Amino acid sequence: MKNELCFKHGLTENGIPIYVMEMPWLKSIASGVRVCAGTADEVWPEEAGLAHGLEHMVFHGGGKFNNSCDLAGDIENIGGELNAWTWKDHTFYYNNVPCQYFERSVDNLSQLVYHANIPEHKIVSEMNNITQEINKYHDTPVLYAHELATELAYNGTVLAKQTIGTKEAVSNFCRNDFIRFRDRFYIPDNLSFFVVGGITLPEAIKTFDQFFSHNCSGSFNSRYINGIKPMPPSIKEHRKDIDQTNIYLVYRTLSEDSRYINMYAAMLDSGMSFPLFQDVREKMGLCYSINASTQKFQNYGSFMVYVGTGKESTNKAIDSICDVIWKYKNDSVLLDRTKTFLLGSLDLKYQSAMYILADTVEDLSLSGVPADYWEKVEDIKSITIDEVEYCVEKYLTQDKFKTVIIENE
Repeated sequence: MKNELCFKHGLTENGIPIYVMEMPWLKSIASGVRVCAGTADEVWPEEAGLAHGLEHMVFHGGGKFNNSCDLAGDIENIGGELNAWTWKDHTFYYNNVPCQYFERSVDNLSQLVYHANIPEHKIVSEMNNITQEINKYHDTPVLYAHELATELAYNGTVLAKQTIGTKEAVSNFCRNDFIRFRDRFYIPDNLSFFVVGGITLPEAIKTFDQFFSHNCSGSFNSRYINGIKPMPPSIKEHRKDIDQTNIYLVYRTLSEDSRYINMYAAMLDSGMSFPLFQDVREKMGLCYSINASTQKFQNYGSFMVYVGTGKESTNKAIDSICDVIWKYKNDSVLLDRTKTFLLGSLDLKYQSAMYILADTVEDLSLSGVPADYWEKVEDIKSITIDEVEYCVEKYLTQDKFKTVIIENE
């Protein structure tokens, strides 16, 4: 049984690592290419958003595809899906197709990573699309508050940079900027391949060798995230066009304790029957939306709680959240219940090749290797209430959080 839901690791002919979870009972295959290049590798302010901009531009065709419609249609015409994301330390291109089209899916990925033309005539319009994405974030208080919360948490490091960049930089990108960034980072040493579904490791290696045989020169993008500074003062902004106050409580953590902080976030917020929802929304009627979240990177992490409430209830909401955070830190019954929830949730998620694929990419960013299903199960089961309580007292005290508040004038 434990031979199932495990990743098999291999290398392609040109040394690119490939991780395959063989699930022969599935009729689909999700696969992706992780590029070790993201926002952390940009030179700010002039390159702010360049990694994300390049991710957009490669979808405009090249190689065997004349334009974005042809490229997307290659996968969508067979019922598949394709997309990408850019994050602080990587960019990930992926698709999901019926098993019989796996060769096509890998070919499509290679067109994105190696053969995109970056057409000059599409740059202005595509960068305008990203400008509208930036506007959406800034015009949506909850999204903008999260951006500011991230800046607070990682003050002084490249992790504080916003992935979508700035309108000033994005509007000035030219083709040479994208080509330069791609030539620097889109090389075999910075690539990793992931495959989940109805295929074997040897079959996957053979297919990736067929379409990713390039041997561009360069070296692995090794970076160490440092330079962290104390979190700056809390942020408060006023807007004319909103009625609800949007609040983030922000705590900085260290990655070495992320598994315990993640568990506590789940203890507080795994659904409507868990403490944050019950204590702050149901019992006190202070909000419609409230949630806890975590971020984790190679060296640093964060714990955040968001709540949307009335301006007159701001202090009460913050105090109530702090009370909840402190109240349940040694609740062993809640921990056991949360473990049961997480194990059940994991089983449901492992019915989806796409979920496994996305989760695996995050694992690689943190530990250098993807964790399989059984390692995740053991990790959940092994956490003790003493470990949780220790980390709550270490990081989540009232003197250590900052707030981001966006409210009506």
